[in-house]
Amino acid sequence: MAQETEERRATAAPPEALGESQGADAALRERLGAAVAALRGEILELSHDVHDHPEVGYTEHHAMAAVASLLERHGIDSEQGVYGMDTALRTQVGSTADDAPTIAILCEYDALPGIGHGCGHNVMCANSVGAFLALAELEKAAPGTLPGRVVLQTTPAEENDTAKERLALAGMLDGVDAAIQTHSYARDVVHQTWLGQRRLRAVFTGVPAHASSQPFMGRNALDAATLTLTGIGLLRQQILPGDRLHGIITDGGQVPNVIPERTELSFFIRSKHLETLKDLVDRVEDVLRGAALMTGTGLEILAPDYANEMPVRANGPLSAAWTRSQRERGRERRRVPVHGRARHGRSREPAGRDPRLQPVRRVRPHGDRLAGVLHEVRDRGDRPDRRLRPERLQRGRRRVGGLDHRPEDVADAVPATSPINVGARRLML
Repeated sequence: MAQETEERRATAAPPEALGESQGADAALRERLGAAVAALRGEILELSHDVHDHPEVGYTEHHAMAAVASLLERHGIDSEQGVYGMDTALRTQVGSTADDAPTIAILCEYDALPGIGHGCGHNVMCANSVGAFLALAELEKAAPGTLPGRVVLQTTPAEENDTAKERLALAGMLDGVDAAIQTHSYARDVVHQTWLGQRRLRAVFTGVPAHASSQPFMGRNALDAATLTLTGIGLLRQQILPGDRLHGIITDGGQVPNVIPERTELSFFIRSKHLETLKDLVDRVEDVLRGAALMTGTGLEILAPDYANEMPVRANGPLSAAWTRSQRERGRERRRVPVHGRARHGRSREPAGRDPRLQPVRRVRPHGDRLAGVLHEVRDRGDRPDRRLRPERLQRGRRRVGGLDHRPEDVADAVPATSPINVGARRLML
């Protein structure tokens, strides 16, 4: 808690930026900005295309093909299906020396099931590809401009799985000195809190019986699931303010007149620090075991075969370079969120391997857009025939800046950063 207090106190001061004499010189940064501005139309087109063809994790074939096609138009070959993942793509520019300094630009493009690009991965995809192409253009115009190697690596399935961790275990980050990307958000923040996460599945097994004639012969697995969710709800009062617990029942039985023999739940357990994450996982598992004991059911706790998804460790020099590039474009960002709210993280650090830069970018310039839709929901609350149904929300999502992130214009160019700290394009919605 003392560390949290110090971090919040630091938000009163503006974030530190690189000095003028540090990193890439002003002339190179200006050339990079011009290269990005020239890519404006293609970056927007890619964002629109990915947005209009939402694909859930591990099925992002259209998005990968769109990225590959754009790279090919600029004379850049890419390898698809890398590291045993069908919808993962990789390419690179710059030095080919084994010991060359290497930065990986990560690129997400999967959508949420039933919603679409509610997390803005279409924008994030365009950010990363645009930054990579701008650097490639600098290197093409003057070979040797990049003092190292820049890798573009797409990371599928960040909504329904953790492809970054799977790819890292397969070698994605071998030889990489730092990994960077941006994330869509409601405001500009240099160092957003990204929580670590543990995914758990729990299966309760009971005894089936006829729910009317012989319920006393059964052991109700759905009761165990109900007690678990009740226990999780009560547990939330005694966890740290930044911790998050959420779960769903993925199997709750088959028919009402049979005592459910099997139920399954899926949980995301999130915390800012590894130590507190481990403790929170233990407490959740205790709730599960207690529910099984109270209902006389069996319990199986299933976890992924990879490590916990670690909290992101922001890198100071990279953050300072990012801040400078943004100020050069008239964008002043916060050091960390003043309200202390933690973001979820499909972009968490793969097992704490590399220095990271993952600032968040404001993608909703007009606050009245979302407010207008919320007022519509409120005003129609007593008119069942006019309530805002999901299909109406889908039709109106371009008016909701934070829902689907459909870019409508570009307010300014991509930040011109040094080749060792790639910025991402601001796509206004």
